[in-house]
Amino acid sequence: MPALLHGHSLMAHFARSDMLRRWGGGNRLARRLLIALVGFSSIITAVITTVDLYTGYRRDLQAISESLRFIETSAVPSLSRSVWQVDGELTQSQLDGLLRLRDIEYAGIEVQGRTRWAAGTVTSSRQQVVTLPLAQTEGGATVGIGTLRVVAGIDHAIQRVWDRALIDLLSNGIKTLLVAGFVMVVFHRLVTQHLMRVADFVKQIEIHPGGLAAPPETLNLRRPASKPGQADILDTVKDAINGLLRSLYRAQVDLHASHERLSESELRFRLAMEAAGAGLWDCDFAARRLYGNEQSARILGLSAKELAVAPRFWRRLLHPDDAAGTMETIRQHLAGATSDLRIEARMRHARAGWRWMSVRGGVVERGAANEPLRAVGALVDIDSRRLAEEALRDANRYLESRVRERTAALQEARDEAERANQAKSDFLSRMSHELRTPLNGILGFAQILQAETALNERQARAVNIIQQSGQHLLTLINDILDLARMGAASLDLYPEPVQLGPYLGVIGEMVRVSAEAKGLRFSLSVQQDLPSVVCVDPKRLRQVLLNLLSNAVKFTDTGEVVLRVRRVPAGATVLRFEVQDCGIGMNAEQLARLFRPFEQVSDAKRRQGGTGLGLAISRELARAMGSDLHVESRLGEGSLFWFDLPLPAAEETAVSGRLHTLPPQATQGER
Repeated sequence: MPALLHGHSLMAHFARSDMLRRWGGGNRLARRLLIALVGFSSIITAVITTVDLYTGYRRDLQAISESLRFIETSAVPSLSRSVWQVDGELTQSQLDGLLRLRDIEYAGIEVQGRTRWAAGTVTSSRQQVVTLPLAQTEGGATVGIGTLRVVAGIDHAIQRVWDRALIDLLSNGIKTLLVAGFVMVVFHRLVTQHLMRVADFVKQIEIHPGGLAAPPETLNLRRPASKPGQADILDTVKDAINGLLRSLYRAQVDLHASHERLSESELRFRLAMEAAGAGLWDCDFAARRLYGNEQSARILGLSAKELAVAPRFWRRLLHPDDAAGTMETIRQHLAGATSDLRIEARMRHARAGWRWMSVRGGVVERGAANEPLRAVGALVDIDSRRLAEEALRDANRYLESRVRERTAALQEARDEAERANQAKSDFLSRMSHELRTPLNGILGFAQILQAETALNERQARAVNIIQQSGQHLLTLINDILDLARMGAASLDLYPEPVQLGPYLGVIGEMVRVSAEAKGLRFSLSVQQDLPSVVCVDPKRLRQVLLNLLSNAVKFTDTGEVVLRVRRVPAGATVLRFEVQDCGIGMNAEQLARLFRPFEQVSDAKRRQGGTGLGLAISRELARAMGSDLHVESRLGEGSLFWFDLPLPAAEETAVSGRLHTLPPQATQGER
């Protein structure tokens, strides 16, 4: 009902506002409309008039310029002849004729610095003066005989502009006032008189504290009814007011019915609390009484009488360790800081001692100053649940301690494994050095013996076997050392500027020799727009490419081996290196085992001279350089190996005069 009374006060204030006074009483809305119309029309009129006047003024100046051009093109030749013939009467007549041109005030002819003939008088303060030479042609020679001075007055053009401005402003002002008056009359007939009827109708409505005495009448504006779908704003206002009055009446009827239903609900609520199995409570702050059902009293071990006055000694029911936090939560909720009250605390049971209780509820009614008047909620004994949660927390703490112990053991085992791995790497490094020292001696003497010409065929073959076996053993030692470094994650890269074209050319020439020795074709395809200098570890890139190319040559009997280098995608700094052959190819089962260390997937005949480490090392090197090694192959149709490397361009001057070359030996191909 207070909301209904507030709505009526707003409508009455709207009806009494000055905006809806009678036409004779000073209609502010009409005056504002008139001011807006006149102001807007005046601005538009001023702008249009200014543009029109400026255009006219420019036309007048153009007309003066055209008159002066006419004098220059038409009058000057005839005046020159008249002056040459010393025909004063004809000359004066022609000067008088020039004054008939628009805005020409003066025309005079000067001969030898003295005015001989003149017509007109200069009266304008603003002038445009033109001096034109007079000349006559005699015997093929042009003779100057004087000058023509013409003065055009601009004051006449300005005066015409002001005259037109006055006429335009007066005519447009009259039209503006007539239109504004017409609009005001129409606005009053179509709008303001109907709004005043609305105000009169609203002022007649009276709402008492008990509501509307009877269903309200219907507002009628006494205007032609709008066609369906063509209602205007006044029809909308009328329908809204009629709908509001009907809603007010229905709200008053519903409010009365709601009071009756509330009384019935209150009674049913009390009965429901008694019948409920949970501990329900209803606190009346004004009377400082707490009503709870029998289950609430049973949970606390209190009687119904003791429970009714519980708000007076509520704090004494709380455990000392929980009292401060619980009371602060209650104070914040009563002050409106929280929407719901949720508490879990230990409370005193009259016979069972301290037990964990859960209180859920909240304030459901507040006064005008936001003070709490009534709160309802539920009380639940959660002592068993809290004991179970405490047991669960103890179990979690035990498990966390066990996890920490196992983590420490795993860390110690990992450290031990790292130490063992480091020891393995150190052992391999030392063994590599110890093995390569005698191997270098064997290979050196084998090369010396190969240079001897006194060896027979059997001795030469034995020396070749020694050299090839030593070379194979040295390659195996290098591969095992690289594999050990990769397993220990100690493989370092040393990128530096490399001239890409010469670098690839040297690799291609090295492979071309072995390919042509088998009767194969080798081609190097390098995209034209690649950077001339890139930053890369030349040793590791060379190792990968030679492994792949030697593989291609080894497993190709006829056809061609191709090395391609191009951008991927076009324009990026990522280069794709592809090695393609027409060799024996591989099936799916062989591809699955291809990159395993010491794994050779080809037949026994082609495994000779290989260690099974080349492709595994190449893949790890590609990954270390930020890429990966990929392969596509079909049995009997050849294979395609490729990897993509991000190679940023480097300054060419950084490698000026320097070219990377290949070592004397390379890893042998293997599958």
